[in-house]
Amino acid sequence: MTIAFTLLAALLPSALLLMYFIKQDRFPEPTHLLVKTFLFGVFSVVPVLILEFVLIVTTVIPAGDTVLKPILSAFLVAGFSEELFKFLILHLYCARKRDFDEPMDAVVYGVVASLGFACLENVGYVMGGGLWVAVVRAITAVPAHAAMGALMGYFYAQQHFGEARRVRFMSKALGVPILVHGLYDFFPMCISGGPVDPNKDVALTIGLMTLWVAFALWLCWSGLAISSEMRRKQFRR
Repeated sequence: MTIAFTLLAALLPSALLLMYFIKQDRFPEPTHLLVKTFLFGVFSVVPVLILEFVLIVTTVIPAGDTVLKPILSAFLVAGFSEELFKFLILHLYCARKRDFDEPMDAVVYGVVASLGFACLENVGYVMGGGLWVAVVRAITAVPAHAAMGALMGYFYAQQHFGEARRVRFMSKALGVPILVHGLYDFFPMCISGGPVDPNKDVALTIGLMTLWVAFALWLCWSGLAISSEMRRKQFRR
């Protein structure tokens, strides 16, 4: 019973966020495409882990215990690896479907792909850490992944459905989520296994965690704001 409850706690945040963002779409996407996109997100964990391992061995370990370690870990290993495969799902699969026909679709599919990845990732963390980890990640990591997917979809929509500066928006569709993901991970990584010792550098630790909380709140707000903006624009079809 405990294992089942813990698994439910790991899956519930992604399920609730999926329902919210999907229902924001006034012209719902086909269920089979949403399911496939979500599963692609789940399965993307495998190539992400492989790429992350290669990057850790080739960049993070040689960097040693310097300030480069959290920078490389946050922006290159986590940010680049994870957002790259979410982008590939959106670009190579979702955007080629006939039903991908309005800007809101890019946001929805971006969120669904991100939550597919976040769902499996969350199961791993929660099954290993318990209910407390489930609670913390339910209000931090999982919503952050959804917001990053919304940001990716927003900029991808500018490229895919816009007429000007297509290359610039394409670079933003991948570059902005990588940057945001890296910043999100950087603050805690400086403290956990990074150059900042929370037992000695108390003031710096508090400052970094305050920045992290503020950034996480802004990120989640941005995801909600993007979906609301795209929903309003659907009246103009």
